[in-house]
Amino acid sequence: MKTILITGAAGDVGTHLRRELAGKYVLKVSDLRPLKKIDKEEKFVRADISKFADTLRITKGVDAVVHLGGYSVEGPWEGILNANIVGCYNVFEAARRNGVKRIIFPTSNHAVGYYRCDQTIDHRVYPKPDGRYGVSK
Repeated sequence: MKTILITGAAGDVGTHLRRELAGKYVLKVSDLRPLKKIDKEEKFVRADISKFADTLRITKGVDAVVHLGGYSVEGPWEGILNANIVGCYNVFEAARRNGVKRIIFPTSNHAVGYYRCDQTIDHRVYPKPDGRYGVSK
């Protein structure tokens, strides 16, 4: 059975995804925060994705990464920089070094959120972030 790492596993999306993938994959789950509930089939590894050594450790021995870790809302620049930009780089680079073949990286409508509400956009638009969080996506 393939092993999937979920970063940001304590968040809303991570918590839901863990339930959906349980029994289908071996789950290695990671977050800076403690998880409210850890299933006996999951392996929890506390990690700070802004620290490269932590990302090397958590990406070792996995087949794929679902990268949900980081700020998921607007916040202070320092926090967004470390979690969403430095952290994202660290996860991708550590996965590459550890030979991980797949990474799933969700984005946000905030990456293009500065378009007018009455304007219809599609996948060809240029990024127009609506805040610091949008810049990080």
